[in-house]
Parts: sequence; structure tokens; C-alpha cells
Amino acid sequence: MKNFKFFAATAALLACFAGAYGQTLEEVIASYKKAADLNKSNPAEAAKAFEATINMASKVGSTADEQRKQAQDAYATACLNIAKKSIQAKKYTQAYTELASASEAASKYNVADVKTSIASLLPNVELYAGVECYQGKKYDEAITYFDKVVERNKMPAQALYYKGLTLEKKGDDAGMIAAIQQAKTKAQSSSSESKWVANCDKKLCSYYMSKGVTAKQGGKLSNALQMFQSALQYDASNSDLYLQLASVYNASEKWGDALNMANKGMALVEAEDGKYGFYYETGLALAGQGKAAEACASFKKVKSGNYLESAKYQIEQVLKCE
Repeated sequence: MKNFKFFAATAALLACFAGAYGQTLEEVIASYKKAADLNKSNPAEAAKAFEATINMASKVGSTADEQRKQAQDAYATACLNIAKKSIQAKKYTQAYTELASASEAASKYNVADVKTSIASLLPNVELYAGVECYQGKKYDEAITYFDKVVERNKMPAQALYYKGLTLEKKGDDAGMIAAIQQAKTKAQSSSSESKWVANCDKKLCSYYMSKGVTAKQGGKLSNALQMFQSALQYDASNSDLYLQLASVYNASEKWGDALNMANKGMALVEAEDGKYGFYYETGLALAGQGKAAEACASFKKVKSGNYLESAKYQIEQVLKCE
């Protein structure tokens, strides 16, 4: 009789534990489903819900191991989706921080596919986070992001190019030139980034040309000549450069060099009105050589535009052309 009472009490106690235990497991399952539904529209809230499910499953014990692992995988994925949502919204610095959280979750719970996704997303996010900081005038932060991309050796030409632009904004012209040249070297050796060779050449040509114009306006002809010649290394088909060089040579009374530059530049221009500047510089060079008749003929070809009044002055006041 005593044994019967003992077993009855034990059975009742086990039944009670099983009922409570089963109910808790059901709560874990319900919690997971609720989180999964949230994940469709609100990854941030879903992540919190999956985390709550993980904690709940851990308290239940080994019986809820399957649900706990599912919640862990889903939690890491939800963290990744939060970052993806920011990427879609082009909030790259925010996405970078969120990817760091996703990476932490993926490492903690060993979620391989999330780790792989993060690794593929990071270079682009870092690059565009750098651009975002550059546009926001956060230049040091921008450089940090660009350096990360270069270190990964993913899209290094683009990262170095934008790093160069950032350094220029910081007043580091030498650093800018070095970064853009490095970007060009990287682009030349990469089929996927080969188009950045042209971007680098364009930037360096523009930089040196701008410096040349400033030096010319300040009467620093030797420096202007050096800048224009440097620019020419990056774009030998730029007719404006030849026009500037012809002007500098004329101002330096190097008539033969001026004629040579004017002829080279003119050969690159098809439209007649685009040649007026070259006709004017040619006229100055010919006049400097004492070839008045030829100079007059060249000045007379200027029919309109910025050089018209100067050409008329040479014709009427200086050479007194017939």
C-alpha cells in the first residue's frame, strides 16, 4: 500500500512537470513563429523576438535545442537583414555598424551562410560609407573606410581614387597625386576596374591644368608651363591644353614652340569656331617672327567669340593690316 502511494505520487509529480514543460516548449515554438512573421516586415523587431526565443529555449533545456538553433540562425539572419535594409536606403555608415552586429551574431552562433553574405557585402559597404563620409566632409573617417577597402584588395582602384579626392579636400595635394597614381596602377592591372584608368587620367589632367591656369594668371610662366606639360601626360588629346601651352610660349616669346602647340591643338578641333583661339595664338607667334602678312591672315580668321576683340586690336592697332 505504501509502495502504491509512492509510485502514484511520483507519477502525479512527473505528469505535472511534463505538463509545465510541454507548455513552455509550446511557448518557445509560438515565440519563434511570432518572430518569423515579424521578420517579413520588421527585421529589427524580429531580431529582438528571436533573441527572446533563444533565451526562452535555453531555459527549457535540451528538449528545445532544435528550436534554439533555429532561433539562433534566424537571429543572425535578421541582423543581416537589418543591414541590408540600410544598404537599400543608401545609409552605408549605418549599414557598416549593423553588419558588425550581424557578424558578431554569426560568429557567436556559427551561422556560416550569414558570415559568407557579410564578407561579400563589406567591401561595397565600406567603399560607399567612405563616399558618404566624404560627401559629409568627414574626411578622416572617409579615409579610414577607403583604407579598409584597399586592405581587402577589393575595388582598390576606386577606393584609392576617392581617397585621393578626400586628401585633396584636406589640402594634401601631394597625397592626392600619389593616391590617384596608385589607383591608376591598380586599375591597369585589373580587368574589373580598368575603366578607372580614364577617371584617374582625367582627374590628374584637370588638377595640373587648373594649377597651370592659376600660375599663368599670376604671371608665373615657368610654373604654368610645367603644370600644362604635366597635364598633357594624362590627356594628350586635350585641345585646350595645347591652346594654353601656345599662349604661355607666346608670352615667353618662344614663337616656334607656340606655333607648334597651336598647330597640334588645331588638328584636334573639327568645328571652325573652336579654332578661333588657335588662329589668334598663331597670329601672335607669326607676328613675333616678323611674318606680318601671315599674322594678319591668321587674325582675320577669328570671326567671333572671346578672341575677336583681341584679334581686331592686332589687325587695326598693332599690325595695321590691309
